[in-house]
Amino acid sequence: MLLSVGRTGVRWDNARIESIWATLKTEFYDRHTFDTRAEAIHAVSSWIETVDNRRQRHGALGQVPPVAFDHRTITAAERAA
Repeated sequence: MLLSVGRTGVRWDNARIESIWATLKTEFYDRHTFDTRAEAIHAVSSWIETVDNRRQRHGALGQVPPVAFDHRTITAAERAA
């Protein structure tokens, strides 16, 4: 994993990404050990898909998680068809 290269308070600092990194580190990464880089990549990818995308609310999506937004969008499109 690579650390953020931005400094606190810099206008191009991405708060959402920093929040994801902090949550990932405290809730997942620090609680596991990995034998290989590939194992770590797979585990982190799975965590993002199964935990973060189903729980974290996104302002750009109307304060709903990405999975809920996708489900709502697909359901609306199916009803319109």
